[in-house]
Amino acid sequence: MTIEPHPLLAALDDPSPAAVADALRKLRFRDLKDPLVLRAVLRACADDRVVPGAKVEAADPFASFFTAGGAAEPGSRPTGPAASGATVAVIAADRLEKAGIPETMESATLLAAVLDGLADAGPLGPVAARLLAETKWPDPTEAVRIIVPAVCRHDVSLFQVLIKLPSTVLETVCALAASPFRPRLFQELMNHSPSQDSAVAAMVAAVAAGTADLDEASAVTLVSTLVAWNRREASGVAASLEPRWPLLLAWRALDDESQRARLREQLDAGGLRDVERFWPRVAEVLRHRESLPGYPVASFLRVVGTDPGVVAAVGVDDDVATVLTEWVAALGADPTTPAAVDRAWEAAGHLIRAERLGASRAVLEGALSAGDLARWPVFEGPMLAVLTQVSPPLLGLVDALCRAITLDPGVAGAVVEAAAGLDDSSVARVVERVLELAERAPRTTVRVSAKVVREAAEGIEVDVVESLLPRCGPAQQERFERVRAVLRAG
Repeated sequence: MTIEPHPLLAALDDPSPAAVADALRKLRFRDLKDPLVLRAVLRACADDRVVPGAKVEAADPFASFFTAGGAAEPGSRPTGPAASGATVAVIAADRLEKAGIPETMESATLLAAVLDGLADAGPLGPVAARLLAETKWPDPTEAVRIIVPAVCRHDVSLFQVLIKLPSTVLETVCALAASPFRPRLFQELMNHSPSQDSAVAAMVAAVAAGTADLDEASAVTLVSTLVAWNRREASGVAASLEPRWPLLLAWRALDDESQRARLREQLDAGGLRDVERFWPRVAEVLRHRESLPGYPVASFLRVVGTDPGVVAAVGVDDDVATVLTEWVAALGADPTTPAAVDRAWEAAGHLIRAERLGASRAVLEGALSAGDLARWPVFEGPMLAVLTQVSPPLLGLVDALCRAITLDPGVAGAVVEAAAGLDDSSVARVVERVLELAERAPRTTVRVSAKVVREAAEGIEVDVVESLLPRCGPAQQERFERVRAVLRAG
């Protein structure tokens, strides 16, 4: 007896994307019970040909409101009320999700095999994840073993799947996240409270057994993840991996105080390679931890030469102050790079806040007194505010502020705001410079409405000094009234 092929098979294999799309729309769950039809639909999930005029209704019309800027995740289905110009793949994945998949282990195997054969999972990836969670498999554990590796190979999120899976299969998912190490799945398990302890236990066991299949980058990711979750196992895992990748000593010492002196020695002696590459990952942890006594922050700063926000988080101890003082010294060196100048002013700010300026005062005063604008601080409110907090005041600071306004009147607002922390005579000098520029500038008129124009000094916002006028003499106040911006009919 000859079995006739399913009537949809020919249409699903048609060279016309419109014909394939039409066949997909006719698809019902009973049709997918034919393995050849199911395979053809799964293959269609990788067909990126556009079907002109096609529209696919979203499963969740509000989904776009829960993604940044309304943007969908890569590979997800359209999230608006409808999407025009849909591809065959989007239509196939949409139909597959709505129809469901036959509840057999053969379906799970076929789904995984198709995913494994794709260079890019496209819309099939997230649909496969949802099918894994929502299908009543005869053996859920085996379905997880079959489908999860295929989905993870395409870096598809499984977090929503973890919530829906029966608790009896979570141990299997944890084992799959650990052997070999699958970073995204492991992080999602850590975010899923019921599975966190099991995920860590599986990971520790995999590292010990050598089945985690780690390289240096994944080892750093693993240890960083454990440290970020404040897991007590982090230092032990780092210790077991350190013989192969010595740089993991930096993570081991975060929780193991006994290793901090050795880390300092290794850094100071140049015993760790590529410190510049892994310092940002360590810095990320330090920015979110309480102070770690003895952790060699200063050694990192000296070796790498950059501070990714660590000093502001951990503070300035004697060793850090020494490095910052060395950085500030660049302001007195010639020649030096713009990056070194920026770093020097940032270091000066840390020293001032910590009241550890010391020998750096003379360097700052020399830089402020110099005529080279490149050696002055960035004229932004926060940096200027710090400089004006120094007591006794820095020599040359007021002169530098006045020169800055002359060279670039656009910084007048920031300078005036910072000058509010200075004494009255200094305030008067800054106000005087703004007034002088306003008096020399031509007056311009700008229409602000149909009946009103604004008349002001060109190129200088003189009104920024108004808040400081009560600290100035009557003569300056009168001059301000003559040059201030005015609105009038016109």
